[in-house]
Amino acid sequence: EEARYKNGFEYVIGVDEAGRGPLAGPVVAAACVVPPSVVVEGITDSKAIKAEAERERLYEELVATPGVVWAASIIGSERIDEVNILEATLEAMTASVLDVKAQLNGHGTAGVGGIQNGVQKGTKRD
Repeated sequence: EEARYKNGFEYVIGVDEAGRGPLAGPVVAAACVVPPSVVVEGITDSKAIKAEAERERLYEELVATPGVVWAASIIGSERIDEVNILEATLEAMTASVLDVKAQLNGHGTAGVGGIQNGVQKGTKRD
């Protein structure tokens, strides 16, 4: 992320999913732009935030912060059955990224097929 900003990118959109593990139910993906100047104390890997009240507090603070842009998409079990969980996850991720781009009015964003980097356990990096 830092490298992208140093290379002149105006925005870096992060995206993640939840729901790929369960055998039934939807898959949800969210995309978000958090400007480098924004710091919300306590934001870390969501799985490490155990208290629901703390999770809700952090959510409310994050989405109320000027400059933060986000979107979420849900793909239901019917669609998952049609295309498989991986394709459904990618559909949800793509929809979320496109929604964030629309909120940004397309400023500074390349197509969804632009530069993409997969980062496993990205919230746990140093």
